[in-house]
Amino acid sequence: MSQTSPPDSYTPGSHPDLPPPVRTTGALGWARKNLLSSPLNIALTLVSVWLLWSIVPPAFNWLFTEAVWAASDRKECWALMTEPRSGGCWAFIRGSFNLFVYGWFPEPERWRVNLTFVLFALAIVGALRESLPGRKYWLWFAVAFPFIAAWLLLGGFGLTPIGTNKLGGILLTLVVAVTGISFSLPIGVALALGRRSNLPALRAVCVIFIEFIRGVPLITLLFVASTMLTYFLPPGSTFDLLMRVLIMVTLFASAYIAEVVRGGLQGLPAGQYEAADSLGLTYWKAHR
Repeated sequence: MSQTSPPDSYTPGSHPDLPPPVRTTGALGWARKNLLSSPLNIALTLVSVWLLWSIVPPAFNWLFTEAVWAASDRKECWALMTEPRSGGCWAFIRGSFNLFVYGWFPEPERWRVNLTFVLFALAIVGALRESLPGRKYWLWFAVAFPFIAAWLLLGGFGLTPIGTNKLGGILLTLVVAVTGISFSLPIGVALALGRRSNLPALRAVCVIFIEFIRGVPLITLLFVASTMLTYFLPPGSTFDLLMRVLIMVTLFASAYIAEVVRGGLQGLPAGQYEAADSLGLTYWKAHR
């Protein structure tokens, strides 16, 4: 008498995989594993929820719901609130928005700042997007952008000259950041190569510079550049304050970039350098 398999039976190994239990996957599974996995985690989760409930709604109410966004002064802000000081007074943001963005840049010349912002965005996109057509030209534009921005912001060659004391706000932040990043990279690479050089004098100079800069806080270097440097200059000589800050930020960033590049060079096996020597490559070709 033959036995037949029921229609819903499977041969060994042919049964489809069952989905994991609902309580072990998704948001519920993550919460059970990370927030409710032990009595201590449960207690910490409850305390955290209570703290968030006690802090977030009042903070949101003070920052946004009860806040005043348009007023002439603080007293008018308080008069417009349901209770004095029950919300934030953000009227100064609207009144000082141009100061936050342009600093003290003359209003008729602010188109130059706007154009600099647009060119900066184009330079960033051109440098990061590899799929752009004619990317080689975009890279050249990114390299030339700091010099174009300096011409637009400082003037000359057909534009009205603007003093560096007129720069401020987001504009000044971008000037310091772009200048520091643009010029610290090649200096940092040169310092890294100098630190690995076979010339003792060059290596010693690079090591002393890198370790000194890395051992001193940036705020100290900026203080020296902005205040104490004048004591070491000849009487009556002046050196632009912004230029001093840019130089110090560039040197500070270059020291850290040098260590990053040096670490990458040390990660290469010694056989790679030996292979370059056996092929007769020059120093610069071997380090490309």
